[in-house]
Amino acid sequence: MKFSIGDQVSFLNEPGGGKITAFKGKASAMVMLDDGLEIPYALEQLVHKSNQHEKQKEEPKKIEISQIDPDVFLAEIKKITVEKVIREKEKPLLKKISKSRTPIEDEVDLHIENLLPSHNGMSNGEIIDVQLRHFTKALDNAIRNNYYKIVFIHGVGKGRLREEIIALLETYSGITYRAASYECYGWGATEVLIR
Repeated sequence: MKFSIGDQVSFLNEPGGGKITAFKGKASAMVMLDDGLEIPYALEQLVHKSNQHEKQKEEPKKIEISQIDPDVFLAEIKKITVEKVIREKEKPLLKKISKSRTPIEDEVDLHIENLLPSHNGMSNGEIIDVQLRHFTKALDNAIRNNYYKIVFIHGVGKGRLREEIIALLETYSGITYRAASYECYGWGATEVLIR
């Protein structure tokens, strides 16, 4: 399915959606949610909103019982059953193919100036709350969409944000974390690997 910047999309396996604002490689896009948060999302997990409405508008054809030829009806039922069996047989194969895709990676900058248009008048505690909410949403999205790795750029500062992030990471199972590449980020980033 082709997407463009500005397309209104819904999430395939969960409620919600938003507007595509950018693309990250060939496999994911940045989606701006209604609350203004921008998150990366796998393209295969997105659906055009217009396609959803078109499918809902389609009404099934109504046929009167007197119009049905019993032989044709039985032939159609057999055809549907055979097609369903074929689809069910192909499902495991499709799953194997999809797992061999290139793993999705992401990078999330948690500096407050990248998250909000203005943070004037906010206390340090309020700023950290916004950063941690953004961190949690981005990590949950990465886990839900089978990302391989996500790097959170938190900066060096006094280390409070990093400490809070590490404390939250300790509550998750199925992930490991470490300091991100010093060459790329200095001491100000944490790399999360999702199994």
